[in-house]
Formats: sequence, structure tokens, C-alpha cells
Amino acid sequence: MSVLCVPEHTEIPVGDRFSTDAVAPSISARHVVSLDRFNRAMQSRKAPVPFELGYRSVRSRQHCGVIALGREAIEILPKIEVPGTSESDVTARIRLFSMLIFARRLPIHQAEATRLATQRHGLLEVFVRLYCTQALALVRAGMVHRYERHDDNLRVLRGKLVLPVHVSLNAARQDRVYCAFDEFTPDNAVNQIIKAAARRAASVVTSASTQGMLRELIYSLDEVTDRKFTADAYWAIPRDRIAHLYRNVLELGAMILFGPLPDVVSGDVSQVALLFVMNKLFEEFVGRHMVRLASTLNAEVALQGPP
Repeated sequence: MSVLCVPEHTEIPVGDRFSTDAVAPSISARHVVSLDRFNRAMQSRKAPVPFELGYRSVRSRQHCGVIALGREAIEILPKIEVPGTSESDVTARIRLFSMLIFARRLPIHQAEATRLATQRHGLLEVFVRLYCTQALALVRAGMVHRYERHDDNLRVLRGKLVLPVHVSLNAARQDRVYCAFDEFTPDNAVNQIIKAAARRAASVVTSASTQGMLRELIYSLDEVTDRKFTADAYWAIPRDRIAHLYRNVLELGAMILFGPLPDVVSGDVSQVALLFVMNKLFEEFVGRHMVRLASTLNAEVALQGPP
């Protein structure tokens, strides 16, 4: 995957091709169309628009993160430099992950994110590999099973008889019984969303090692039905004890499918985009530091939003 890395609030020229050249970066008209479609999707969600589309140029706004555009990606890194120094892309990625983890935006460990970022993987690659690592660990330990309701026209009674449907379908068939029954199965919403996120990620990453991890994850979920998820379906998953054990993986999977917008409950976006509003992120990051400092001073700090 070709990844164009730019600092936030950078103007990117629109040319004939996608270029990651540090001196003369550019994107093509095809990529502008994709960014415009993504902007419109964000507007429909009443979320801040990440890109300002101008004449022969595109400017990243207050967002940082990555958006995949087919086999290319634009990575927007934060401008957090010490005066008189120049920060590398690797250092900027580590800083962004550190802020996201400390502000509780990413349910991952700092050490693992830093290790992958220093191997010169892009943001999207790091994120997908972290997702695969956590998901594979859970699946290898044993897929979650749930009781799922099934309705079927069977040869023997199983569960309970659904009389109105049975009479309608089987008036002339004495060898069939229409039943409703519960089955303890791995083919449930928890495993389905893990598989759906893995398939979405496989469509945008190109690293052979990451693709290998995704193939292993998808193969391990062979008993699980492929399902197209909406954000509504994600929020409908029961938040019980089992789902709590899978909470981190479900959150990461939902971000791959829908983006980092926890308040969104409907709609879908075709691109894989992990974009964070930097102003809000910085506010949360400073707030968490204030809470930590206040605890040592016997003071109280109240943060806006959820705890």
C-alpha cells in the first residue's frame, strides 16, 4: 500500500497521480472523489468534515489518523514538535498512539503500539495488526458460543411448535413440523462482527504478514456466517459478561467498520477511516493528565463527557 504522510492542516496538491514524494506530494482526481464522498458521509452523520476541497488542492483540517483510498492511503499526523527540532513520521505516530491510549480512545497497550510503530508500519497497518493480535488470541482460546433462536421446517419436533406457521406451510405435509428452537452456536453477532472487520481490513492492507494474520483469523471463523453490519446492529449486541470479555476486540472491530465515532448509531462509510478530531483528543489527553495530577494533590477534576 502506498501511504502519503502529511502533517495536520497540510495542503495536498491534486495532480495526475498519487505521489508519496516528500518534496512534491500529490493525489489524483479519483482520490478527491473518494474524499468528497467521505466528507458527505460525515456531514450526514452530523460529524466534522475532515477535508477541505479546494481548486486543485485538498487540505486536511482538524483531524489526525488515516483514511484508505483503495490501494493508497493518506496518513495525517499531529504537529507536536519541540522547538528547534524536526519530528520523524515514526515519532509522530507513536505520539498519536500515546495520546489515543492515554485518552482511552484505543483499547490497546502502549508497548505493543510503540513496538509496531517503530517497525515503520503505517497507522492503518499498525491498527490492523493490533486488532488481529487481540482477536486471534481470543479465537484460539475458544470462540464465544451463544444460544441463538432458529425457526425451521423439520422432520421431527425440536423446541416448540409454531402452530400458525405450521398450519400454513404443512397442511398437506404430515412429515414436516415447523419449530422454533435455541441452538448453542459460535455463529452469533460477536463472532460475526469480528469476521466482518477482518474482511474489511483485508480489502485495504497489502503487507504479506498482515494479510497472513487476517487470513488465519477469517479461516478460524469458518463456522461463522459472513454478515454485513450496520452500526445499529453493533449496538444491538447484548453487553453481557461474555461481550465484556470481548469488549476491546469489538471496539477495535467497530472502528474498522464504522470509524472512531462512538455516538453514531446508523449509516455506513465505504472507506476504512480512522480519523480523530485533534482538538477534542488533545482536550481529553490534557484532562486525563489533570485527573492523574489532582489525585496526588487531594484535588478533584471533573471532565466533560463520559468517564
